[in-house]
Amino acid sequence: MPTRVAYLLGAGASEGALKYDGAQKSILMQGIEDAIAERISEERENMSDLVDVSNDLVSGADIEHLITLYEASGTRKHNDIAKKLRGLFRQAIRKRINELGAPFSPVLFASLIDMHGVTGLNEELVLILTTNYEDLLEKAMQQVHGGINYLIGAICKDDNYCVNKDRVPVLKLHGSFNWRNEYPVTIQNDIKEEADTKSEHKKARAVLVQGQHLTQTQQRGKCRTQS
Repeated sequence: MPTRVAYLLGAGASEGALKYDGAQKSILMQGIEDAIAERISEERENMSDLVDVSNDLVSGADIEHLITLYEASGTRKHNDIAKKLRGLFRQAIRKRINELGAPFSPVLFASLIDMHGVTGLNEELVLILTTNYEDLLEKAMQQVHGGINYLIGAICKDDNYCVNKDRVPVLKLHGSFNWRNEYPVTIQNDIKEEADTKSEHKKARAVLVQGQHLTQTQQRGKCRTQS
């Protein structure tokens, strides 16, 4: 019986894959956090609400922990800060990956996945877990197996990704930059950032309010009829 293998991949794995393919900048947290703090400092007038966050980043705070803490506070102000931080985080990582050029597929990840198809290896790849937000692993899985099994309900909106539930499961523990926060999850390479979806949220709220108003009107009409 073959040995069942599962991988847990973090930022170090993606860093190694990018460096192998010629990346000049780091996507490890320290490099990302320094770049974000510098950008906040340069655009202080437009990001005045992030000045304290910038100081925390310079002092060594983990940006993912900060995002989680601001989200957990429950206040609108802190939720807005969390959204802005997540947007800056996304932009910084995608910028470094895009500098490699397109189309880009990580050779090391693809080789790792393909290795488990070698006859006589006596290993069965059963699961890949990752804490990373970027989609390097999915690109490799798409290249080798022609599809991705996300273990959740997912819909692909472009040709970069294809859902295939028969493939090795990929579990993204922290979510992904190419996911829209809805269910089933929409997966798209050029998905809008949260700041760009405000108009859609307003439309959704307007529809909800209209629906509630219509329901209330209908209920009042029934009450009048019954009386």
